[in-house]
Amino acid sequence: MLTPAYPGFEVEVEALNADPTPIENLSVPAVIDHLADVIGGLERPPILMGHSAGGVFTPLMLDRGYGAVGVAINSAPTEGVPVVPLSQLKSFFPVLRTVGRKKAAGFLQSQTP
Repeated sequence: MLTPAYPGFEVEVEALNADPTPIENLSVPAVIDHLADVIGGLERPPILMGHSAGGVFTPLMLDRGYGAVGVAINSAPTEGVPVVPLSQLKSFFPVLRTVGRKKAAGFLQSQTP
């Protein structure tokens, strides 16, 4: 099993916390090119699996012929896809009222008409 790091993420977490430049400069094309380099060196196309952002990269890699099959788990939303539905955002309002007060807040229950 291969789990290649994104370009620039080959360092310890503490190093990325101290200097987040690699995170700021990361782009989707750079990740795809990096993954293509890793996969291109294999004898045969692998099974690709990705979670979150990796779940977005998986179909992109499959589309380019770099995998035999792919599994995307809980993919991150891509550009143009609403990240949070209004109903979910509305349930978070009680939490926002407690910011800075060190208080706990429960979520509102969604009410179905």
